[in-house]
Amino acid sequence: MDRRPLRVAIIGDVPAARRHFRSWLTEGSIRRGLLWDVDCVELSSSISELSILDAEPVDAILLCDHHDASRALDIFEALKVRSIAVPVVALLDSEDAATAVALVRAGAFDSLTPTRWSSTIVVDTLASALEASTIRRCDRQRARDLEQQNLTLIAEKQKLEEFCHTLSHELKTPLTSAREFICLMAEGIAGPLTIDQIEYLTICRNSCDQLNRITDDLVDLSRIDTGKLSIRPREFTTETLVRELVLRARPRAERSVIRIETDLDEASALVSVFADLDRAKQVLGNLIDNALKFTPSGGTIKVSARPETNGTVTFSVRDTGPGIAPAERGKIFDRLYQTSGASGSSEVGMGLGLNLCKELIELHGGKIWLENTAGEGSEFCFTLPIAHPESNPQEAPNRSLSPPRSSSSMTTLRSPKASASA
Repeated sequence: MDRRPLRVAIIGDVPAARRHFRSWLTEGSIRRGLLWDVDCVELSSSISELSILDAEPVDAILLCDHHDASRALDIFEALKVRSIAVPVVALLDSEDAATAVALVRAGAFDSLTPTRWSSTIVVDTLASALEASTIRRCDRQRARDLEQQNLTLIAEKQKLEEFCHTLSHELKTPLTSAREFICLMAEGIAGPLTIDQIEYLTICRNSCDQLNRITDDLVDLSRIDTGKLSIRPREFTTETLVRELVLRARPRAERSVIRIETDLDEASALVSVFADLDRAKQVLGNLIDNALKFTPSGGTIKVSARPETNGTVTFSVRDTGPGIAPAERGKIFDRLYQTSGASGSSEVGMGLGLNLCKELIELHGGKIWLENTAGEGSEFCFTLPIAHPESNPQEAPNRSLSPPRSSSSMTTLRSPKASASA
């Protein structure tokens, strides 16, 4: 193997001392088996001599001076002024501990007093200094690379947000028009229709609604990614959320011959939640839509809510569909991930819904998870904070941060990404 060339400047005002340390480096590196070809440059401490380092860079500096130990500190400061950023090892000619400490504090790798002088120690110290310098240089380069990557990601996120908003605007207008005309035709405004024609128009209308949901999800996710999505929490009861979403889903469930019901006792129904009602409806509605999509005819969907002892309410949507395979459970909330157990469903999404649910629930400080047995259906659960933990029928302990009690007050909670960039 070829030896790696190493250029070392030995700086001192005593030529004999410079030559002595030069021989140590040359002989010591060979004796220690280091892969160096040492090219030593002997320089005095004069400004004219030090200026040589500007034109002829070195890998390391060995600083020695036998006239005055404190002189080494002056030379080191002169090197710093010239922005010579290579590892420096100082060899002091006396047991001057104060100067040795001062040199290290100023940035020298090490200061060796006479009791530590030997060719082995000098060579090993210089090798350690070079290794540490290489590590620092690599760390600085990694930091620069990461900073550049971060700037690139910020620019790409901004472009993604602009794209999603443009896409939403360009799709919403024609979709709205198409849906309105489909509804007019389904109502017989353009003339009488057969049962088959009404069914086909219903499929078209549902497809328009699905595209609208997808574009809305894309916009919401892009706003979360850029930290621009805010939630506005207020108080509402669990019954307000659960019963409204179940009533909204019932017509679709009846068309598919699916039974949808609530599991909400009187005490649980009256528990107040402190969250963004619109976003909570978005999450629960998405989970119910998924249950309807994967539950076969004759199946059952049960929506429930129960207060917990930790100051939260757990909402759940249980179905009797095929369930989620064990291998897919860890990926179910990943963006763009689609399960393979679609149960013959004709509705194929983009894998955005559950990821958006996870993001929205986490913005509220809650969590969302899957309780599932393959072949026996799925149960998706999520938590939201109770507005007044002391009124929890489960006697939950008071939380340190309680939401406002006044229903007229409004708090805006922004994404943590937004807080970090503020």
